[in-house]
Amino acid sequence: MNGAGTVREETGLNVDPVALAGVYKNTARGIISLVIPCQVIPGQLTETDKAAMAGWFDSTDVQELADEAHAVRVLDALLDGMPAIVTFDKYAEKTSIMYAASAGL
Repeated sequence: MNGAGTVREETGLNVDPVALAGVYKNTARGIISLVIPCQVIPGQLTETDKAAMAGWFDSTDVQELADEAHAVRVLDALLDGMPAIVTFDKYAEKTSIMYAASAGL
């Protein structure tokens, strides 16, 4: 299933992907997350077992409701500009942030 299908399954909404907003890599856990904002095609937002708290939230709500790792991704996606490329290296205990323009993407 593609990302748009996952959104439909979890929220009942159809969406069109807009652009890549960020790449987030956790080296300790071997996880890479891609953040892709989407344009919502008119439809009905539905709570499901995978999205029990479905709704529309502003940036303040995101900071209060989401854990830090997810909030950063959502807030980065709301910024205009180049995609963020973020690597967290637990072993070096540091986070490095680049933007696609400086990464040569």
